[in-house]
Amino acid sequence: MAGGNPISGGIAAARGSTVWEHPEFDTVKVAVKGSADSVLRVHGDNRRNEGDSYMKFYDVAIGGVTVGTTVPEMIVRVPAGRELLLHINPLTTFATAITGACVTAGGTGGTTSPSNDVIGRVHF
Repeated sequence: MAGGNPISGGIAAARGSTVWEHPEFDTVKVAVKGSADSVLRVHGDNRRNEGDSYMKFYDVAIGGVTVGTTVPEMIVRVPAGRELLLHINPLTTFATAITGACVTAGGTGGTTSPSNDVIGRVHF
């Protein structure tokens, strides 16, 4: 899957937020949102992997991101074999756009995809 999908309805709509979901979150950069916004929650499902995965989010439009070189605005470690729901407080504000990727190394570097896809969700 090359992008991700905004989800509306259900709990997200009831709370006034939008949820972006990508069932194959990996090193292929994706546009989470093409404009400015604040992240409320991040959900990562790494149950299919034996190693930690790092969901990286950039305050740069998708065309300006080079995974492994561009400095992320936010990095979320999702432990091996686990699911993680992280409530962001205070909110992380992205002034330009929200672009994401998922790799096996923390920090700026890292260009290796997890062995199996990670399911990524962002609430904004």
